[in-house]
Amino acid sequence: MGKWLVWIIAVCATAGLLLTAGCGGKEATDKTSGGTGPVAVETVKAQMGIIGNGYTVSGKIEALESAAVVSKMAGRVASINADVGSVVSAGEVLLTLDAKELAAAVSQAEAAVALAESARVQSQASLALARADFEAAQSNYERGKLLLAEGAISQSDFDNKFALAFKSSEARYLLAQEQAGGGADAQYAQAQAALQLARANYANSIITSPISGIVTAKNIKPGEMASTSSPVLSIDNLDKVVVLANVSEAQVNRLKEGQEVDVKVGAVSAGLFKGKITNISYAANQLSKSYPIKVQIENPGHLLKPGMFAEVRLPGGGAEVLTVPGAAVFLKEGKHFVYVIENGVAKKIEVSTGNSDGENIAITSGLNEGAEVVVSGVEDLQDGVKVAVKSTSG
Repeated sequence: MGKWLVWIIAVCATAGLLLTAGCGGKEATDKTSGGTGPVAVETVKAQMGIIGNGYTVSGKIEALESAAVVSKMAGRVASINADVGSVVSAGEVLLTLDAKELAAAVSQAEAAVALAESARVQSQASLALARADFEAAQSNYERGKLLLAEGAISQSDFDNKFALAFKSSEARYLLAQEQAGGGADAQYAQAQAALQLARANYANSIITSPISGIVTAKNIKPGEMASTSSPVLSIDNLDKVVVLANVSEAQVNRLKEGQEVDVKVGAVSAGLFKGKITNISYAANQLSKSYPIKVQIENPGHLLKPGMFAEVRLPGGGAEVLTVPGAAVFLKEGKHFVYVIENGVAKKIEVSTGNSDGENIAITSGLNEGAEVVVSGVEDLQDGVKVAVKSTSG
């Protein structure tokens, strides 16, 4: 009896070891190679719904007025009077170039104008004297003609005393007119033109601000060479900004210029800014097939800055569409995807998206109503990974 008991205990022990070994192998097979097991996720059902009372489009903020300041001439920078963040006014001097030669040319042209002006004054004085002499000779000539007609003088006396003097004074007067009009005046006008050119060249060495605003970029330092092709400074007027966004062909005719809309800029505030539609394109973008719009926003505190992303909330028709939470959709390589759960496995599906109200987003293609979509744990998923659904809402 004792031998049988020992034999039974031995058989049971061996069977237990085999059973334990067999169970351990199945557990390893069920786990992933990393030994972490299924990924825990939360899901919802894709369902038909209305995206709020309107729709949201994303856009980018730009300054309403901006200027890339380029030098009109190449030259070495002598001084810079503004830095990034400086507030400048239209016409304010921003930068000067080394222009000693140009300044000397201005001085030389001014001296030439002064000489031409002196010669012009002298020629005008000579003309005045010649005119007075001519008028006196003409009067004397007319008197001589009367004396000749009365027989008081001979023809010879008339010719020598009256006619000769008249012709001589007339010649001097005509010469003075020619010198004053064709010579001195022309030289003075030429000197004035040369002075204007010299001053214009010198003015090109002084770079002023074309608009009032804030310096947002400085691309050069004193001593460096400024060119006529690269901006030396950039200036933005941030008192007003615009959001550049795009709307679909179904949306564009619901909008009108002057219409007020709400704008959210998450980087600045959780609240909403008031904007106004100032421009609606009549032609679609050739690539995106959407219609560009501009929404202008008052920005007195300059909190809104170029480059920030904004959400423009526009009114809509409230049509029923297939929707999922915005957290379910992710962007990769310029395309939109969601993860759906099929037989306990995550499957990545490309979708096309429509309007969004900031919470839910419309799915226009790629997904069917009732599909189980992952909304939490998306960042831990890969295509084909087993999942464990923690909870399902919706």
